Amino acid sequence: MKLIIVSTLTLFTFALYGQSTSSHASEQQWNALKLYATDADQKEVINNKINELNLLKEQLHHSVIRELEEIETLSINLLQNFVIIEEHLREHFFEMDLHYLEYELQHPDHIMTKEEWVEFHTEKIKKYKISQINDELPLYYD
Repeated sequence: MKLIIVSTLTLFTFALYGQSTSSHASEQQWNALKLYATDADQKEVINNKINELNLLKEQLHHSVIRELEEIETLSINLLQNFVIIEEHLREHFFEMDLHYLEYELQHPDHIMTKEEWVEFHTEKIKKYKISQINDELPLYYD
């Protein structure tokens, strides 16, 4: 009789131990699955932020180009519109907190043509503004 009771208790103890280890293993698997899902969600959020940042950069780059379209349009008739173009260039340089020196002051000998002058300064404005966007945007967008 004692042998039956001892063997029943032993079997019952091993059964409880087996359930305990299997539930512990299940809990570990569940935690690993939750961690994987959380990592996947975080990666998706990061990828979405990167895509959103790239889209915003692209839109801002296009806005810089559109901003300078008026100068390009005025450049069609450069002789007539050069004074207006220089005023636009001066305004853009002022906005960027850069010094602008007029064409006649810098090239009284006309070594550089007015077309080259406008193209050079338009590209300078474009590059400066795009570099500002690329440098500053990540600071505001984490």
